[in-house]
Amino acid sequence: MTITSRSARKRVFSYLNTVVSDICCPICGFSDGRLLYTVTSAEAAQHFVLKEVNQARHNKLADHITHLWGQTTCDVVSCNCCHFIFSRPYVAGDSTFYTLAYERTGYPAWKWEYQKSADAISEIVSRSPRHPLRLIEIGAGNGAFVKSIAPDIIPKENILCFEFSEYGRNKIVEYGIKCQSDDIRSINSSNHPGQFDLICMFQVLEHMDRLDVLFKTLNSLSKFDSHLFISVPNAEQIEFNETHGCLLDMPPNHIGRWNLHGFEQIAVAFGWTLAEFRIEPLNVKDALKQQIAYRYLKISQDSSTWANKIECINSDKVRRILRIVCAGVYSLTSVKILFKAISDKNRGDSQWIHLIKTG
Repeated sequence: MTITSRSARKRVFSYLNTVVSDICCPICGFSDGRLLYTVTSAEAAQHFVLKEVNQARHNKLADHITHLWGQTTCDVVSCNCCHFIFSRPYVAGDSTFYTLAYERTGYPAWKWEYQKSADAISEIVSRSPRHPLRLIEIGAGNGAFVKSIAPDIIPKENILCFEFSEYGRNKIVEYGIKCQSDDIRSINSSNHPGQFDLICMFQVLEHMDRLDVLFKTLNSLSKFDSHLFISVPNAEQIEFNETHGCLLDMPPNHIGRWNLHGFEQIAVAFGWTLAEFRIEPLNVKDALKQQIAYRYLKISQDSSTWANKIECINSDKVRRILRIVCAGVYSLTSVKILFKAISDKNRGDSQWIHLIKTG
């Protein structure tokens, strides 16, 4: 997986596509699939924290990833039945992992999937104006979405959020909406039996394991005919990024790469019906920025590259300037790939799914 200085900008990462027959897909239980690639805990740690920048934190992260996996390697495999792509072992990152791996600097103000869901919820509410609906958002960030619909569409008192980040929870509570830090799978759902009409999970599901526990909990919290809105990263875009020199979709951060077939399988298994499925339209400006940034970050993981050396510079101002210059140079060597990245209009950032509970 490590790339050399000479090939850092030109190396084409190819999936192994090795046949495997013991994967046990978390969605459909199928055993046959394909091994796409394998990463070590050290490589995973380098993806999140460069050892050249912070050796101690990198080592702690590598050790913790090994602890999570129960081994030093993790396979990324694709199910031959539902085409769900997942890490093996299928183990999600915990609070210690995220504390070591990331330094949160903020939350997005608005997303395409927020607008899709807000429009759908407005339509649902308009059909039952005399009965105020109740909503849960899981992984609510700083409350950007719920603030957009409360109190005009849903009363604040009818919304319950779940968010691990203390900063995010405080922002939600300040707005007057209840927010808990619990893992949704660990709550006592008997405290809210069948109380919720709407459930939202934006860019959360790809981080989660124990899917059976998750959907059983969602079922116990929701009513018949409740609506579930989910967004996840676009699997086609991830594959393009991985095979064209950009960042890998690295576990144990993202452990499941969802697609329409996977959602159809999980819906049938837990009594939901797929009502809508949409892929975010491509935003050319955002796609180019992402390609340039992800290519630079991937190259920076190689200690022999200029990008890696730039990341070791202490001065924030100098580092930012040199990042831009270096990323620009790398992008000039990949013009054909950049053009290809913006040529497919179905390669936006997200997939959006609307499920209705029928079971």
